[in-house]
Amino acid sequence: MVDSDVLVIGAGPVGLSLAVELGLRGLRVLVAERNERVGHAPRAKTTYVRTRTFFRRWGLADKLAEASPLGVNYPYDVHFVTRLAGHGLARIQNGFNAAPLREDAFPEHAQWIPQYKLEAVLRERVSTLPSVDLRFNLAFHGAEDDGESVTSTLRDALGDKQVVRSRFLVGADGA
Repeated sequence: MVDSDVLVIGAGPVGLSLAVELGLRGLRVLVAERNERVGHAPRAKTTYVRTRTFFRRWGLADKLAEASPLGVNYPYDVHFVTRLAGHGLARIQNGFNAAPLREDAFPEHAQWIPQYKLEAVLRERVSTLPSVDLRFNLAFHGAEDDGESVTSTLRDALGDKQVVRSRFLVGADGA
């Protein structure tokens, strides 16, 4: 049996972010991801100003900027048009507050970055935290709460059962 303060199910942006935050506080965290890896297809694309504020606090804002294949000078205007090369209906400059120059209203600017790149930056940070254990090919199969702790059953890729006792269980495995 593995003991942990928090068991996080899912190693996407939410699960990894929670692991970073809790790991920086010295809590023992086990992150279980059912797939052999995450971040293999582009999905989410924008990291907003509030999220980038957390990244800055975690020491990751510059790494996030470096990881973006679009670069900080990528245009952030939103255009509404009748068709791709058609008549323009409206234009919103800096639609997501993602221009490289920060607005005074926010401590960070937003940034366009594919989710798989974001997850790579988070995984790298998680690997530096000694109290966080990130495991792949480990699927959640159920839990029992006894009022004091949660006992969860996980299965690896071979079907072998692993039991984890934690103070808290967090589902961060997507919709």
